[in-house]
Amino acid sequence: MARLLILRTLAILLFVVTVHSRSVEKFAQDAPDFRRELQLSPEFFVEWEVFLEDKIIAFTVRVNAIGWIGFGLSNSAVSKRPSDAVIGGVRNGQSYFKDYHFASSILPFEDNSQDWFHTDASEKDGITTLSFWRKFETEDLIYDVDIKDEDLYITWAFHSTEDILDRISLDNKHTTTDREIVRVNLLQKPELPSTTEPPATVPPTTEPPTTEPPTTEPPTTEPPTTEPPTTEPPTTEPPTTEPPTKEPPTTEPPTTEPPTTGPATTEPPTTEPPTTGPPTTEPPTTEPPTTEPPTTEPPTTAPPTSEPPPRYFRGEKDLSPEFNVVWEVFPDESRIAFTVRVKAIGWIGFGISNSDTKVFSDVILGGVKDGLPYFDDYHFAFSNIPNKDDLQDWTLTQANEKDGNTTLAFWRKFDSGDELEDIIIKDEDLYMLWAYHPSEDTISILNKHLPTERGTFRVNLLQDPERNIFNFHRRNEGQGGADETT
Repeated sequence: MARLLILRTLAILLFVVTVHSRSVEKFAQDAPDFRRELQLSPEFFVEWEVFLEDKIIAFTVRVNAIGWIGFGLSNSAVSKRPSDAVIGGVRNGQSYFKDYHFASSILPFEDNSQDWFHTDASEKDGITTLSFWRKFETEDLIYDVDIKDEDLYITWAFHSTEDILDRISLDNKHTTTDREIVRVNLLQKPELPSTTEPPATVPPTTEPPTTEPPTTEPPTTEPPTTEPPTTEPPTTEPPTTEPPTKEPPTTEPPTTEPPTTGPATTEPPTTEPPTTGPPTTEPPTTEPPTTEPPTTEPPTTAPPTSEPPPRYFRGEKDLSPEFNVVWEVFPDESRIAFTVRVKAIGWIGFGISNSDTKVFSDVILGGVKDGLPYFDDYHFAFSNIPNKDDLQDWTLTQANEKDGNTTLAFWRKFDSGDELEDIIIKDEDLYMLWAYHPSEDTISILNKHLPTERGTFRVNLLQDPERNIFNFHRRNEGQGGADETT
């Protein structure tokens, strides 16, 4: 019975591999339905081929760089989050390539389901070329972006010289000019036919000129018809009625001239001068305008309107050699997202407080155990053991454990509405609290952190670190003992 079950399993696997191999072979042999290309930047070129029957799209990117290359798809133009991406390159003559996604963090997470397939990679004369393909729709409904006959956004980035070693970090991230987002419909065929239409309209333009000459001929016949009438006017000469019998009525003598006394009556109106007298009050009316300059002073209040916080910014800090945190602020959404990476495989603790102790602090505790993530919203009151919140206001977006490192990504609102157990994040200094256990996942007083595996960090989370130098505070190990920190 067991042998039969094994044989059936092998048969199914062989069938799946055969079908997949035939699909890939067919895709490799078929000609694409159409091909398009874009020069995304002076350094980044992409072309893609679409196979409509197989529902496959294949990309080739050529980049003037010898570092890592990133390329992805997103339904949002705001940023790369959320998006489906690949990162690859050539290091020491060997290619590397993986399927990633972006959630709430600015750094990518490796997909559990690798749905992009790498077909070629090369690095020559300072240019890196990567070829890869994927289905329009994959089996990954959570982290992949479906390719449909509608606009989406291509995201791209690269590092000129640095390759990815163990992980992508902000130390080897792209520079500002080495990334961009471009809107395009990948399944829209090139509009080549439209270029032949204009020529068809050119010939007709020659026809109208042929009709113009005839229009000039009729007018030449009209003038002759006007000549005969010129003979009729001579009959108008007899009207000798011109002898102006009207001349005698030159009643010019009419004694209208004598009425020169009339104008004399107009001279008395010497009232004109008085009218000029009062106008002397008009000049003073020009003095008030001198008050206009002060009206220009209020506009000096306009600049302050440029002070509101930017739409998005981020910060990062190595709280210890083992504990790294990245925070991203979304002012428009009144939301903040955190990503912590810790060299540990036990529980991870992170929180905020208005003091440099965990008393009256808002924290999360999470990790990965037996391949499954755990994550909860807690608070500390007077006890050294955290209490789980009735309202879970922190949201987990990613958790993984790999090569002895644990990564957690999560977010919350500035003001969660939980006035009893949460801390309101304002535009002022507060304290980040952090702690972890190197290996134990169970949270108890018996496996609490060691004194060196916790600390505090003073910062204004709503202040852009790139615009303002913020204060950093790290507690000394002997200050207050382990009981006063998470």
